[in-house]
Formats: sequence, structure tokens, C-alpha cells
Amino acid sequence: MSDQNLILVDEKNNPSGKYAPKRLCHSGKGLTHLAFTLLILNNKNEVLLQDRKHLLW
Repeated sequence: MSDQNLILVDEKNNPSGKYAPKRLCHSGKGLTHLAFTLLILNNKNEVLLQDRKHLLW
């Protein structure tokens, strides 16, 4: 897993102005951070799924 810093957010999903390493955000209890999901649909409304080659965390 990369050691890139993620933007932390408060309970209302507002950026807190603080950052934390991805490893810390995804360990133990974790830290709430900005993220996004991207869905790709074809003309039949089928969703493209990606199977990761290895576990990231």
C-alpha cells in the first residue's frame, strides 16, 4: 500500500484540513477520509467490475 496522504473529513463529510497516511486510515478503527466510487455502464446498463490482482490493505 502506498504511503500517500489522504484528506480527513469530519462527521458531516467536510474536509478537516488534516491529512493522514493511507496505511493509518485503513488500519485498526481507521480514519474517515475522502474517497470516490466510479461505475462504468455499457449501453445495456451492465456494470464493469474490476477484480484486484492483490489485496491492498
